[in-house]
Parts: sequence; structure tokens; C-alpha cells
Amino acid sequence: MSASSPLLQRYYPGLDGLRGLAFLLVFGFHYGPLASAWIGFQWGFVGVDIFFVLSRFLITGILYDTAQRRHFFRDFYTRRTLRIFPLFYGLWLFLLLLTPFAHFLWNRYTVYGILYLGNLYMPGAVLGLPPNPYLPLYHSFHHPVYEFIDIGHLWSLCVEEQFYLVWPLVVWLIRSRRALLIFCLTWIVASPLVRGLYLHAHALISHVLYYNTLSRVEALLWGAALALFLRGPALPIVTLRRIALAGLPLALTLLALGMHRFAPGALDPGFTAFVSVAGFSLIAMAAMCLLFLVIDDRLFLIRLLKTRPLSYLGRISYGLYVFHLLPYRLVTGRLSHRPSEVRVAATLLAVFAITFVAAALSFKFYEAPFIRLKDKLTRPDPSPVGA
Repeated sequence: MSASSPLLQRYYPGLDGLRGLAFLLVFGFHYGPLASAWIGFQWGFVGVDIFFVLSRFLITGILYDTAQRRHFFRDFYTRRTLRIFPLFYGLWLFLLLLTPFAHFLWNRYTVYGILYLGNLYMPGAVLGLPPNPYLPLYHSFHHPVYEFIDIGHLWSLCVEEQFYLVWPLVVWLIRSRRALLIFCLTWIVASPLVRGLYLHAHALISHVLYYNTLSRVEALLWGAALALFLRGPALPIVTLRRIALAGLPLALTLLALGMHRFAPGALDPGFTAFVSVAGFSLIAMAAMCLLFLVIDDRLFLIRLLKTRPLSYLGRISYGLYVFHLLPYRLVTGRLSHRPSEVRVAATLLAVFAITFVAAALSFKFYEAPFIRLKDKLTRPDPSPVGA
């Protein structure tokens, strides 16, 4: 038993590849319905859960290791602001500048979206109550009606940002690794029970539970729990590896059995009652086991995440995620008559290429200067980089 796990490192090369894999899952989830092979991407939404677990593993490590610093809050929020805000608000600024030409409609729900509160209004928007904060309407130049740009995927950034506002204070107030672990595990155990009670008491829950921060924070806490666990007296690595190798297929098997029993043939599994209650927990557990195996880096398949293409996708994954859904409406309009699979494949490859180029240019010329400011304006993080 050591003071902390030898797996703790300043940098994990495989995490960039894991980010790249998570983005590919999300991209397939959003664009898969346009192709006949959609059945293979129904579960691509789990890429968001991988992002949740991975980011919270890194962020919690940083927070725990710097909790004693004098400028704990200032340094953390300065670094997070420089990494997240420029691209997020740059997108909104771009839409604002286009407004005189495209006549975007702005309302209070759009403002909620800009303030990272849009996820709280999306369930109602799905039911046709308030407008969707992440479907900005603009005047079409081709038809005398309004079209919209679909940026609904930004809901997940709301969940993370809301968590950022609370979690540093929780870590700072509690500080004890053991107490923080108990807090995480208690929430993890209670989450499916609370979601089940909500499901029992209300109808149309699936959308509420999918987008709501309190119902999705469990995945974030799985990553936080792993970071805290590795910072204390740890089990031998061989034992942890065996647990992860058993836990990953166990979670996936239970997920498959549950879907077969309670939601056979579901076309949108993320909104089924089973996934809303138990599935989120199993997905988060699987993502945490996968994250550990990436950190451990002993398996050949895990080492594939270090390949240059996946690693680079991971480095620019924030831009990839923000940009990838912007052309969705244009693409669906062009493919509305179900042309040949060759044309569909060519169109989706073009969308991916455009997204890739936009994210690469954004990272190099727009995001990187802000990232470089982080160490100039704050003390460097002692924990794994890349968060």
C-alpha cells in the first residue's frame, strides 16, 4: 500500500485519444440517422458521458491538489474561463454579427442558453412549450420562412459549467479525501433511486432526466471518485486492473440485458425509462472503468488510443464538439430524399472534414493564445494536464 497510486501522472497520453473516440461516438450519434447504418450509432450519446467522467477526473485532481493554495478559486476559474469561454462565446458573437444579414431571432430563452442555463429549458422545448434555447431561428434566403441552426448539443456544456460553479466550493469546504469520496459514492448510489422515484411520480420524464444537471451529475462524480481514490492508499495496480476489466463488460452486459428486457428495439435508447433510471449509472460505471484502463495503459487495444489521428482529434475535441452540429440542418435538407448511400457517405465525410478544419484552425489561431495565458495569469496546475 502506498501513499497514493503510482498511476498518478502529470500527463496521460491516452486521454487525448479517449477524447477523440468520445467525439467520434457523438458525431456518429448525430449524423448516423442520415445513413442506413444508423443502428450502429444509437448509443453514440455515451460519448458525452465519457467526456463527463474524463473531465471530472482531471478537474477533481487539480482541485484537490490545489485546495490549500491562497488563490484557489481565482486560479481555477481563471484557467477554466480561458479554456471554455472564448470558443463558446465566440460562437454566440458570430451569430450576433450575422443577425443584420440573417435576421436571427433573439429571445429570453436564447439568453438562458448564452448563460449556460439552456439545458434546463430543453425538456420543455421538446414538448413545444418554450422555444429551444439552442435552435437559433434565422430568415432563410431560399424560402419565405425561418430556418434554424441546431446547436442543441451545447446542453452538455451547461451541465459541466453548472458543476464547475459548485464543485470547487465543495472540495474547498470538505477537503478531506475520505469525506469527499463518501460524498461522491453516496450521490452515485442515490442517483438511480432518485431518478426512479421521479419516473414513478411524473410522466414524460425521459427528456427532463436526460438534460437536467442533477440527474446527469452522477457521471461527473464517477470521474471525481476515481481521482480521489487514486490519491490515497490504493490497492495494487494488478487488482485495480482486474476490477476494471471485470467492471467494464459487467456494466455493458447489464445495460444490454436491461434494454432487452425493458426497452427492446428502442430507436432512441437515451430517452427510455430504463436508461433514465439505471442506464445512466451503468454507462458512467463503464466509462470510469474504461478511463482507468486508459490510465493504466497495459492493454494493446488501449494503447491504440495513443495513435496520432485519435490523439490529435482529442486535442481539438472541444472545437470539434462545438462546431460539428452547425451544418446539420443544411445536410439533412440536401439528403431529405434519401439519395444513394455513396452520396450520403460523401456528404458526411465532407461535413466531418469541414468540422475538422474549423476545429484545427480554431485551436491553433484562436483557442491556443488563451490557453497560453493560463500559466501566465495563474500558478501552473500540479495535476494531470489536458483538463
